[in-house]
Amino acid sequence: MKNAPLANVFIVPNEVFILGLRPTAFMLYFYLLYREDRKTYTCFPSYRNISQALGVTKKTVSKYVGELVDKGLIETRHTHMTAKDGTILNGNLEYHLLPLDSAIERFYEEQAERAKEEQRIALQRKLFEEYQPARVS
Repeated sequence: MKNAPLANVFIVPNEVFILGLRPTAFMLYFYLLYREDRKTYTCFPSYRNISQALGVTKKTVSKYVGELVDKGLIETRHTHMTAKDGTILNGNLEYHLLPLDSAIERFYEEQAERAKEEQRIALQRKLFEEYQPARVS
C-alpha cells in the first residue's frame, strides 16, 4: 500500500521542543500554525474559538498567548472593527507567527546569559567564603 501524499499539513522543526513550552502552549502554537495564512504568517482567531478548539478557558488562552510572545514565537496586535452605526469596536488579536530560528537563537542567548549569571554568583559565594574573618569562640 502506497502512502498518500500529505495534504493540509504543516511541519514543525524539532527545535521547537527545546524551548521549554508547556503542553498547552504547544497546543496553542500548533493551532495558530494551523490557522495562519502561509503568505502573511498571520491569523485572527478569537479567544473564544481558540478556547473551544483547545478545550481550555479564555483566561488560559490569554496566559499561553503571553508565553508564546515571551518565547519570541509570535507577536500580537490589537485590531478594531467598525459597526454599522460607526462605533469602533475591539476586534480579535492579530497573531503574527515569527521565524522559529529567531526564537531558538533568543533561547540560546538567554541560556548563555543565565549561565554567566550563575557563574558570577558562584564566584561571589566562593570569594565570600574564602575571605570570611575567623570567628572567635
